[in-house]
Amino acid sequence: MAGIHWFGGGLFLLVACCRSSVLGVFLEPDQSLSIPEGWTHAGRPDASDEVTLTFALKQQRIDMLKELVERVSDPDSPIYGRHLSLQELGSMIKPSNNTLSTVRSWLERYGIEDCRTVQTQDFLQCSMPVRTAEKLLPGSEFNRYVKGSQSVVRSPVPYKIYEELADHIDFVGGLHRFPLEKKALTQIGRA
Repeated sequence: MAGIHWFGGGLFLLVACCRSSVLGVFLEPDQSLSIPEGWTHAGRPDASDEVTLTFALKQQRIDMLKELVERVSDPDSPIYGRHLSLQELGSMIKPSNNTLSTVRSWLERYGIEDCRTVQTQDFLQCSMPVRTAEKLLPGSEFNRYVKGSQSVVRSPVPYKIYEELADHIDFVGGLHRFPLEKKALTQIGRA
């Protein structure tokens, strides 16, 4: 919404907008940004260091999938136990061609071409330099963290995506979450 205000003899155009292309959209407002215990900040990575991000693309027909899951899980249903193959699942939830095209074009505008996808095509995993990732996702600021022999690059601040992408991306992985601690499993012997 725009408003025109006179101030000190000059004309100023004030533009107020809570979700603009410039400001972007937060996709994960409930995401924890705390650094897990045991991880130490080791400074900013070089701008040319590689980071891998995972883009979760909007899936289609989720309501249909939910209904199907309920039916195949209901012993009274005629399709009880008839689970979808991965190929059938992919056909159902595959992002729209518009989503695939929009996201790929956006990534290509930033020179990002090193991407892999999964069979269902709802995740894109892309590698890029830190400087590119920070331009791609306004607000992100990557830092290096170490724990023992592990080293990761993460952003401890919220990222945004441009508003025109909000209908195509659910979230971006590889920014906030740290590797889970591996716990030793103890085998219980039989008596």
